Amino acid sequence: MAIALPVLILVAVLYSQMDRSSASTSGRGIPPATLAESIATSVAIAEAETKTPPATDAAHPQWPVGPADYCRRHPRFARQLGFDERAILTTSSPTIKGLALIQPADATTQERVYQDPTWDDAGYLGHMTFDPNGNVYVFPSPRVSLIDNPPEQQDTLYRVDSDSAQMSAMITLTADAPISAANPFGLMGTTYDCDTASLYAATVAGSTATEEIGKIVRIDLATEAVVAELQGIDPFGLSVLNVANKGEGEGATSSPPETVVKRLYFGAARSAEVYSILLNERGDFVGQPTLELALPNSTLKPWRIVWDTNGDMIVRAMPFDFNLIATSERIEIPFRFHRDAAGLWQWVEE
Repeated sequence: MAIALPVLILVAVLYSQMDRSSASTSGRGIPPATLAESIATSVAIAEAETKTPPATDAAHPQWPVGPADYCRRHPRFARQLGFDERAILTTSSPTIKGLALIQPADATTQERVYQDPTWDDAGYLGHMTFDPNGNVYVFPSPRVSLIDNPPEQQDTLYRVDSDSAQMSAMITLTADAPISAANPFGLMGTTYDCDTASLYAATVAGSTATEEIGKIVRIDLATEAVVAELQGIDPFGLSVLNVANKGEGEGATSSPPETVVKRLYFGAARSAEVYSILLNERGDFVGQPTLELALPNSTLKPWRIVWDTNGDMIVRAMPFDFNLIATSERIEIPFRFHRDAAGLWQWVEE
């Protein structure tokens, strides 16, 4: 069933991202980061120690089964600024460009909005990713106009410091072909892997109507440098999943039964398909992508991949054609997939 998302914040808490999805009246580009993150969790655990992942063996890593972003923390600056557990951090406000911290009004207080002076430096932003220290990673996401989001600046990843709240450019990816106004998009999605301290970023910068020149990169946050690339694809949403390996299927030949293998799942920006690729103990790409599933609606693209507490994959799909089209509302359709005993993802019609 299609869900039309008007300009309001919809809450949809999922295991992988704990995100609150929203939509705007902007164009049919990438949704303006529908991770309106609850700061309630931040207030409770902002000062907690980062969860230590289990020890890993270089040949057969034993990671915890499930989404690999389990160690993420929310930023500490919310509490430091005097915001309470009702506050949300969002990039999807219809009236505010960039990032905003918003505490809703209640019976005794008015709505409170905070925006650091640096939070609109990159124009409109895409969704947010958090690391174990509560730092926030965001990227530009053009809406209807390119005035605030020029194409040549769409491949820069920004970091918002957990304590100072200052946003600064962390790294600009190198496009594999010249960037032009014909394709106004660059970065399309990010995800964090707690086991390898890696930030993965998807980009379609340089791609054209006939050439697929995008890639996925792995960024080592210790050095803030790109250390691995998967080239020649136009990817959309990303998510790393640690999967129990039964000694069968792709990637199993190098691992004994009952170990855990790591796979990066990503949506295709040109088709209604979700792929995955095996990752090694460092988080680098191994082999070639594997087709995992096709959406039941071939006109949509899988722009976000998240996981619920039952281990089901929730694919949030939307129309996307590498252009900016003004619409009165944004259409987002969630599809649920359950993994069967054979390891295949089956669509759960709801």
